[in-house]
Amino acid sequence: MPVAVPPPKKANVVQVTIYMEAQCPDTTGFIRRQLLPSWSRLSSTRRLNITLVPFGKASCVAEEDDYRCDCQHGKDECELNQLMNCAIEHLPDPESHIPLIGCVQGKDNLIAAFRSCLNGHSSSDLLWTCSIGKLGRRLHALAGNKTISIGDSFNFVPWVVLDGQRENDAFYALEENLCKRIQEPIPKQCLKFL
Repeated sequence: MPVAVPPPKKANVVQVTIYMEAQCPDTTGFIRRQLLPSWSRLSSTRRLNITLVPFGKASCVAEEDDYRCDCQHGKDECELNQLMNCAIEHLPDPESHIPLIGCVQGKDNLIAAFRSCLNGHSSSDLLWTCSIGKLGRRLHALAGNKTISIGDSFNFVPWVVLDGQRENDAFYALEENLCKRIQEPIPKQCLKFL
């Protein structure tokens, strides 16, 4: 009688949500020292589902068919948050929007972000129109709804959530925390954390 071979185990995908804001120094450090290097090393494994939520400690109020938003670090931060939300909307592939958002993070203003990060980019006109218009403000307000849903415990930016749970240690060691959540088959990029 033939021996039944169990089906191969389906590889798990780590759900990552990062609540952030464009001009926050802590977010800038996290994006540059943790997110971008981790993404560079682990994205090819196809074991990460990363959601960025650019809003932070802002507030938005509906006004007729538009929104007025105020951001912790001022008007320029709101416009940069809007650009990031527009990038997520119009460039839904993380391979496209994560590096772009990493470039925009910490820039002084929208003009500086476009000069540094979108000069010659095929979507620059679309992203400019979105960033300065009603759609950008609406996307920013929607990111605010997601952020507000965290509740009163939301007290620090960036707020890193792995598989539905806030993970404080990920602020300092994102790649290690991601690798510890990836189940077999373990990608070779994570073997150093075993």
